[in-house]
Amino acid sequence: MIRKTMVSLLFLFSMMIYFSCNDDIDCNCPKDVLDFFDVTGINLDPYKIEGNGVFSIVEENATLSNESFYGFALKYDVDYVVQRKVNTCPATFFNTAYACTCIEPGHRGSKTETYESLTVISLKDINEQYKANDTINDFVTFQYFFSQDNERDIEHSEFLADQEERIKEEFFSIRFHEKPDLNDTVQIKIIIQLNNGESYEQRSVPVVVE
Repeated sequence: MIRKTMVSLLFLFSMMIYFSCNDDIDCNCPKDVLDFFDVTGINLDPYKIEGNGVFSIVEENATLSNESFYGFALKYDVDYVVQRKVNTCPATFFNTAYACTCIEPGHRGSKTETYESLTVISLKDINEQYKANDTINDFVTFQYFFSQDNERDIEHSEFLADQEERIKEEFFSIRFHEKPDLNDTVQIKIIIQLNNGESYEQRSVPVVVE
């Protein structure tokens, strides 16, 4: 009796997986996904907090309060590389039964590129320690996304150490430890050196934080 029950359960389990992975049950996900990305450029913009988890780009020379100023975000220009066939069936049939999850291009990070260096420079006076054109790697923290949760902040050395094998994301954000007290205008420059010899440099537009 137990053996018969087990056989029935295994048959039912197999049929559920078959139908969940059947090509007729499609989430409209692309069949071919490019797993990695290759960096071709960088974009650097200041951002403000709109509220309810919404963040938006700040225009040049705009004035905003310190409470609404989030920081900066760097977004890579990329080409996606390395193609493979992807099953439209998610990892488990339970997920397939209730929701579809598509794999995003570049989801495995950079193919071979890593950081040789990542330098953040302030173009305005910040305080008595950090003046215009000083490197401020120790005055900023990083996140792989937008969040007001300080516990998610990553220090510069840890951010680089976490990506020794490859660049993990096409995007990261940069936040000051504290509000500058020598100048209401904030503006930064980022210089990135990659292990393949490529170098990228970008300035943000200036904004006024009161």
